[in-house]
Amino acid sequence: MNRKKYKVSRTDYELFQKQYLMDTIRDPDKYQRFGQAFLNKFGRVAEEYINLGGDMGVAELDKLWYEPNMERAKKIIEMWIE
Repeated sequence: MNRKKYKVSRTDYELFQKQYLMDTIRDPDKYQRFGQAFLNKFGRVAEEYINLGGDMGVAELDKLWYEPNMERAKKIIEMWIE
């Protein structure tokens, strides 16, 4: 599937990682899995990816949304970073 058009800049991703850490420390009661937080932050990218990939796109996004391990989530997210 062609993800080239739907990438997040490296700078935006790095800012997201810092913000995620701060949000988790600041309010642990509102904790989200890393992949879940990424998809919430970059919702437009996810929507366009679903439009492009259909059911396959949804399946890949679901894997990221429910991934409990942060390092594995980061590996999945790398495909959306330019």
